[in-house]
Amino acid sequence: MRTAAAALALALFAVESVLAGGDSLRARGRERPLSLALERRDDGLQSADGSVAFDVLESYRQGANAATISQNKALAANGTAILAKRGQEALTYYGGATPLWYGTVQIGAPPQTFRLFFDTSSSDLLVPSYKCNSLTCRGKKRLDYRPSADATAKSTNKTVYTYFTDGSQATGTLLQDTVTAAGLTVTQQDVVAMDSLPSAIGGRITDGMGLAFRALSAAYSYSFPFTAYHQGAQPVFGLSLSRLPGKSELVVGGYNRARLAGSPDYYAVGYSPNSQFLDYIQISQGVPTLGGQPALYDRVPMIFDSTTPTIIAPPAYAAEFWSYVPSAQAINSTYWSYDCASPPAVGLAFTRAATKVYPIAAQGEYNFNLGTLPGNSSRCIGALLGENVGVGNAFIIGDVFFKSNYLILDFKQNRIGVAPQRGF
Repeated sequence: MRTAAAALALALFAVESVLAGGDSLRARGRERPLSLALERRDDGLQSADGSVAFDVLESYRQGANAATISQNKALAANGTAILAKRGQEALTYYGGATPLWYGTVQIGAPPQTFRLFFDTSSSDLLVPSYKCNSLTCRGKKRLDYRPSADATAKSTNKTVYTYFTDGSQATGTLLQDTVTAAGLTVTQQDVVAMDSLPSAIGGRITDGMGLAFRALSAAYSYSFPFTAYHQGAQPVFGLSLSRLPGKSELVVGGYNRARLAGSPDYYAVGYSPNSQFLDYIQISQGVPTLGGQPALYDRVPMIFDSTTPTIIAPPAYAAEFWSYVPSAQAINSTYWSYDCASPPAVGLAFTRAATKVYPIAAQGEYNFNLGTLPGNSSRCIGALLGENVGVGNAFIIGDVFFKSNYLILDFKQNRIGVAPQRGF
């Protein structure tokens, strides 16, 4: 499988050149969003012959490689809990072990540079700390926030616990520091510097920047786009992921109209069950479609997750969807195959009436076709999987959707914009 690297591409409409060392928000005002070019990492889902690498796909599905915050709470220095457990579980990063999309972020002064993945289904900025000396942290870039190395870091004396799917946990120190991403420099951004990582993590990637609402944060922190808004940027970000070189970017403070094939449609951000706070970037009334028609009786929440390669549905809903595909054959309760010669025309709609459908590319690298069934090149594996991931009846909408469609979050008006990508 080829690795597609996104070259530096500044948005044609909304993005101007990045000033050296980052463009101060307070200096430039609210009118100029900037972009961060993203690079794709090979996820290893296909073998050399184009068949699905089931061992890799299984590691994503089971979450053996992936992190999840199942219980978020921060502790003061004396060990007193300062945040209550929330009423829902956080999303499992099924693609988070080998995150697909990276960008460069600088933390501190002088700046320390990190390559982080960008995650629409979490909120914390996580990097290893210089205090982490375990085998798990060796080889990782670590943030040195001592005054001699970082003049802008300030410890809050709070400990943050991050829990992983295997039951292990990492502990970190909550800092406030200067952060530059997408050409924007903000001050006093909350950063979780992980002082320990469990051995079960191994060499998996844990360094990332969440983009979602603060109710998902282990430290109840604002994610970078929200901090940027509080310091002068517009309350919007746009995300473009593409299999094509030079087409993947995160725009903070706006979105890139040049990447859209038409005007975006907007949908209200949905609430998780039993929650009075917005957390995930999700839409409440979604439905998968086949040939432009609903392929599910119910309408379900859909959570956008840029670190998941596939679409993940509760097993019963996945089985119902595949029952509409004439050539579908169940491999088990998780995977289905179909006739490669007759790929299904899959899309998503985000209203009960399902009048507007956003298509998902059927063929081509990293789209709905995950690859062929090992030993049978006439059968393709579909990218809609069945698995319970702890988010009720919600679907997890991953990269197979992002690579055909542009995502906008307007967090001032609490709405999500979606439009087909131009030349994805």
